[in-house]
Amino acid sequence: MKSQRATFAAALLLAGSLAWGLDAGLTLRSGNLHFPWGWDEPLDAALTAFPWDELYWCGEAWIEEELGGEARLRVAYERDPVLRNSVLATVEFERGIARIEVGPRIGLFNDDEAPFSAGLASSIRLQWPGVAYCSLRSEGGLAIGFVGSSDDPQAKAVLAAGFYVPNAIVSAVVEAKRFNELDSGGEAVATDSWTRYALEFDIYKKGAPYTLLCSLGYEQRSKEYVAAGATDSLGAVMIGATASFRASPAVSLSAGLSSGFYVFGLKELEGRGPESSSFMFDASLGLSFDVDALRERAERVRAARAEAAASEAARAAAEAGGASASAQPAEALPGEAAPGSGTPPEAASAGD
Repeated sequence: MKSQRATFAAALLLAGSLAWGLDAGLTLRSGNLHFPWGWDEPLDAALTAFPWDELYWCGEAWIEEELGGEARLRVAYERDPVLRNSVLATVEFERGIARIEVGPRIGLFNDDEAPFSAGLASSIRLQWPGVAYCSLRSEGGLAIGFVGSSDDPQAKAVLAAGFYVPNAIVSAVVEAKRFNELDSGGEAVATDSWTRYALEFDIYKKGAPYTLLCSLGYEQRSKEYVAAGATDSLGAVMIGATASFRASPAVSLSAGLSSGFYVFGLKELEGRGPESSSFMFDASLGLSFDVDALRERAERVRAARAEAAASEAARAAAEAGGASASAQPAEALPGEAAPGSGTPPEAASAGD
């Protein structure tokens, strides 16, 4: 656990140190609808309901930069309740109706027997702007274990298709994740899996600084214990929403909440789902920013302050010059006494 926290902290520091001149973002997630990583045996038969107080803490930190007009580089650290820890470095190309992304995915310190694993992350999206799109993403399908493992520890697949309606994009999404915990021989001793089927509605308004993503779907979470020959599983009908808001040209915020309004047990957990009064959820908070825009704004603020300081200095100098001139004695004209002499003008004239 300490190594995982250290990995997360190091990734955040790395993202912060490299983010100058890049787009960057951070998302934090928490929830209680999952199987904890530390569970190595089926849920105790004496428990009549799945516990609601087993929270997880996950998230993502990422940086992006354009590589010309048609390519972008993205480096990200992800901590996922199913896939654990991983680092991705992908390059995205876009031309015409096609968008392709490809790069390595590396699992870090997820298993004592196989602390490192590598795989390929790739995706393709075909889009007809304003009409429809379809996309396919795969991660880990070509995974290679570096430390005595030939198994595939991490795998993820996403298939989506959608069409445009006024002020919204309607999508159908199928997503699956799997993680294998390995023994010293490279064999799986436990398998976490998660599958999701959902309808999504991405609502927007042209020119508005906000968007709203609503979803309705079914999710199934399972954990298979190979030695015990048992599988704990939960099914959930989920409803959720994620709101995004652009606070300024440089900063965007997001917040999301998904809730299982009907969660039930399957297989070994049949009849032992969470209590009806339990609030099962997944929540997220996100922050993203355009570093170039932040830098331009900082330069404008510095220039404005320098200009204000120069104007203040010039005004102070002008006031000081005026005060000095007013302090000098004026010359006396013929027939007039010098200021401050105390001699009447007639006496001054008589003296002449």
